[in-house]
Amino acid sequence: MMAIHSIQWRRLDGPGMETFELNEGEPGGPRLRGTAAGAIRGRPFALRYEVECDDDWLPRHAEVTVDLPAVKKSLKLSQDDGTWQIDGREAPELEGCRDLDLAFSPSTNTLPIRRFALKVGELGSTRAAWVLFPTLEVRSIDQQYRRVAVDRYRYRSGDAEREYQGGFRTVLTVGAGGLVMEFPGLWRASRDGSGNPHGPA
Repeated sequence: MMAIHSIQWRRLDGPGMETFELNEGEPGGPRLRGTAAGAIRGRPFALRYEVECDDDWLPRHAEVTVDLPAVKKSLKLSQDDGTWQIDGREAPELEGCRDLDLAFSPSTNTLPIRRFALKVGELGSTRAAWVLFPTLEVRSIDQQYRRVAVDRYRYRSGDAEREYQGGFRTVLTVGAGGLVMEFPGLWRASRDGSGNPHGPA
């Protein structure tokens, strides 16, 4: 059965907006699409991305394009049972990664949230291919999600072998479809596909 979730996020750490759509029920698995525009260090940017997943919410293919003044960057990622390719070359540095984390967007947090299907109090751990912005450099990163309420997850990222020392932690508020409504200090949903406002004013 086809289900479409759409949302707009406003950046909280600088000027910028993102429009996002999640299509479920497409042949082959869910698909994420997003476009964003804003400024970084006073320079305007525009970006587009698309992520194709399998039926278990594992990313299989992703394409990202970033337009900066006089510079255009693009990235293609693919995964086949834990073996990753970056722009067509094998990427052994991503061994052990199952998820994808786009550092410039809260969209990909939905993938482990949906796959884990945690009950309140339960914990899920994963390792993700982390796409940095605006360089589009890709690194591996460990992540944890603990569901602390029906609509909230305690999120941690960093080096799990060193107990997340120097890592990042926050509490994500989520809504319909497992989409992030608020990522404190970084993103806040302004509207969903029905045109209804979300989150604090």
